[in-house]
Amino acid sequence: MMDILALYPQCPHCGKKIGYFNRIEHCAYSDELVCNKCIVSGRFSDSVVEKIPNEFREKFRIFNMLPWLVIALIALLMIQSGWYRFGGWALSNVDKLLENVLYIFGMVLGGLLLLLITTRLPHLGTWMFYWWISKPKNKKKLEEAVNTKEEGRYVSTNRLYSLKRKIIDYLKNTQTRDLFIVTIILNSLMLIFFPIMQNKPYLAGTYFSAIVGIIWSLTLVCNILVLLVAAGFYSHKKRENKKQRVLVEVFSWTYILLFPFIFIPFIIGKIWSLNAFEELADELAGINFGPMLVLYQVIFIVQTILIILTVFYLLLKATPDYNLQNERKISWSSKSLKLKIKQIPKSFITILLLAVLIFAFAFSLLMIVVDPAMALGIVAPTYVLVGLFLPVIYATLKLIPRRPKKYKQIFWRSVKISAVIVAICAAPAILTPTWTNRYIEDQFDVAFGDDWETQISDDLQSKFRKVPYSAYENFFGFEISYEGAALYDVFYMYDSPRYVKAPDGTILSNGSSKFTEAKRAFTFDIYLPPNEEFGVGSNKYPLIMFCHGVGMAKGTGNANFSVSRYFANQGYTVVDMEYGRTGWVTNRTNIGHDGYDFPDTCLQVANCTKFLDLNQEYYHVDMSNVWFSGRSFGGWMATVLAYGYNLPFFAGNFSETMVVRGSIPMYGAHAILEAGELLTLDMLGDDGLGVMDVSAPYVRGSPNPEDPDYNPEWIFYNPYKMIDPSINGGFTACPTLMIHGTQDPLVPPGWDIQLKSTLESYGSVGIAALYPLGSHATDVIHWSHYGQSVLYYMERFLALTGDF
Repeated sequence: MMDILALYPQCPHCGKKIGYFNRIEHCAYSDELVCNKCIVSGRFSDSVVEKIPNEFREKFRIFNMLPWLVIALIALLMIQSGWYRFGGWALSNVDKLLENVLYIFGMVLGGLLLLLITTRLPHLGTWMFYWWISKPKNKKKLEEAVNTKEEGRYVSTNRLYSLKRKIIDYLKNTQTRDLFIVTIILNSLMLIFFPIMQNKPYLAGTYFSAIVGIIWSLTLVCNILVLLVAAGFYSHKKRENKKQRVLVEVFSWTYILLFPFIFIPFIIGKIWSLNAFEELADELAGINFGPMLVLYQVIFIVQTILIILTVFYLLLKATPDYNLQNERKISWSSKSLKLKIKQIPKSFITILLLAVLIFAFAFSLLMIVVDPAMALGIVAPTYVLVGLFLPVIYATLKLIPRRPKKYKQIFWRSVKISAVIVAICAAPAILTPTWTNRYIEDQFDVAFGDDWETQISDDLQSKFRKVPYSAYENFFGFEISYEGAALYDVFYMYDSPRYVKAPDGTILSNGSSKFTEAKRAFTFDIYLPPNEEFGVGSNKYPLIMFCHGVGMAKGTGNANFSVSRYFANQGYTVVDMEYGRTGWVTNRTNIGHDGYDFPDTCLQVANCTKFLDLNQEYYHVDMSNVWFSGRSFGGWMATVLAYGYNLPFFAGNFSETMVVRGSIPMYGAHAILEAGELLTLDMLGDDGLGVMDVSAPYVRGSPNPEDPDYNPEWIFYNPYKMIDPSINGGFTACPTLMIHGTQDPLVPPGWDIQLKSTLESYGSVGIAALYPLGSHATDVIHWSHYGQSVLYYMERFLALTGDF
């Protein structure tokens, strides 16, 4: 290469200087040496390309993107698998921890390096063509084709190329009429179905909802295709079609820019309807965002009508221009001052949009490494991609100049970046119903038999979701209407803190005793099935006890609120627990419940089971059918409570009549004790890793028998140890359904993968529902692709493990 540059400092064809990023190539037909700026379609000099039949210009071109697609896919999988395969913060084995951390960095950096390599990949199709043309018979075939084309007698003999030309000619002759008609029909159906779905919440989870979801997905795809056709063939800058171009541009831009005004009000209104601002932001909790739910519906209808009008105009009035000749590029120095000034705003906006596109690209890559916002995997396929990134991608690609048949240009690099953004953001909504749901059902087959669906009574199935996924619900949500009786803040016990913070901020501890002069009341919320009243009748229903995570609380603003009402509708009595906080994490809605350790919190829930046992008829609870479920810290509690309630160690603490049928930890922090064993090491400083207050540990003492403060209780709060029959006295752990996102930054998915493996090694049922690109709090939006799947399989798990 350096020899060629030395021999040809200037292009022999155009005479321009060969820069660092340029290169000398030879024309596949004339063999003349030219710079890469003079090469058209990556193979022919611009002086001879018009002689070459299109068949040879396009031969093997379909393979040009193949290396990029393959290497980009491998790179993204490497980046994603780093955290997904992480085994967790096992500080008890520093060598293993270091190995895990190095694995994460290696996979992420390796994937980023591969992505960088994709920017300089050769075009495989071009290489294949040069190899093909090197054969004398093929070179002769090309020369004969050129001659017959000059004589006007050329007819392609390639069947695939002929088929492609027939399809293109059909689309040109019909002016994509079929696409336009289908788009009008689909959008018209959405104008009918959208109000129906919005006003009939009982349609959620039905086959009708799934069909509407398919219609909506096809509608969105067709609408985007219409915008691409309009931009490519109906918006050329020619004086004779100025009116048409202006109308098409106004329609297209208005349609695409309405997306943020649909999904931003939607998500704000939905968060408000779930009372979630009580947990997220106190200053917003008192604001009525209800009108947002009406606003997004109105804008959606306006947008749908707008695209129908656009398509009608393209179909009936507009005239396409299929002439895609290269636009003549005018150099900056050749432009007049007036033209330069006129172009500055457009150039500024284009550069700004390119910066936003790069940010979106970085955002997407971050999402597959780990999800620090704990929401990206939930909102990415819908509200981020369609609501924000799609308008940015459209605007960027519209404003960047494109020169057909030239591969090395910013436009095509932007297309590749956009493709990566779309692929990553759409992946959760695509992979959840295809890969995750299939994986869960395979585990159900192993755990309960291939006929597990027939084992569920018709009465229970009549209350279930009929489908695990509806694209419509993923985009536009669904309400959980609840008309059953509920009680809030039901008192069940007093307890005193173990750790008290002094006025100077130091933590005081009485060792193994408590500060009995301070007493705090603990309560729960309870939801009954429809048509039941507290204290009326003697019906008893299976009991689900939900445990919240650290930093959250029970109540109408927490993540358990919607799911509690959902399962109460199914015929369960649902209890949403409150209990003491470990360490010093304070929740803004329930201040003053700190100062306890993990054994304290478990005993508080245990006391609640006694309270419910004594009041079974009043609260309509069947203590022989109980499940523990919880999120994060509450997921750890759910496994400890479910696996340990009948162990001799906990004798007398739980209801004696209680039978636990299963545990459903959601991103449970099961291995937190294994991580915490070294949190108090002196080498980590006075505050350890900052994960917990070393003056108020999760479990008192040390797990090491050789330490003077050895505490044998540690083993009974470690679910992995509690499963072992040699430790638990021969009990078999109850069936467990684990729910976890693959990119959870707080609780590594490896903890649930390890729990599933441990359960199965001792003959217990362990089902791991792993949600692609899901984070912590994967399921909190109940209508998301994750949330729908969780509800669908959770209700079936309950039915299969309960005694009905």
